[in-house]
Amino acid sequence: MKNILFFLLAISSLTSFKAPQVKEFLLAGKWKADGVTNSIDYLIFDSEGYAAMQRGTEVLGGKEFVINGKKGRMTYKTDYSKKPAHLDFVVTKVDSKETMTIKAIIEIINNDEIKVAISEGDDQRPDNFNASTIVFKRVKQ
Repeated sequence: MKNILFFLLAISSLTSFKAPQVKEFLLAGKWKADGVTNSIDYLIFDSEGYAAMQRGTEVLGGKEFVINGKKGRMTYKTDYSKKPAHLDFVVTKVDSKETMTIKAIIEIINNDEIKVAISEGDDQRPDNFNASTIVFKRVKQ
């Protein structure tokens, strides 16, 4: 009996050392890069599935934007079942419906902090977090 109690106590103490679980994570919101980057200052995700990237005062994406005289929109998709989790930014030209996907990976650090690595111009999804990874913190509004 003593051995069983010791075993149960040992098991329960081991489970308390697990990584913290993020409950009901919501990506929608504005996320600020933690530190200085050469690429993105903010990521913006809305609850309708639209995304935008902001650098300085320039915003690329969202429900409707104009680039090179063409109207476009940017949406996002996530797949948390993948390891690391996938994050895709899908840019669509409004007139031709032509799309381009910017592939990324994402890690949820906690409900107010994420880590993102975005592909660097090629069509390959990053397979790990490296020096170009950006940590973003949720902007409280």
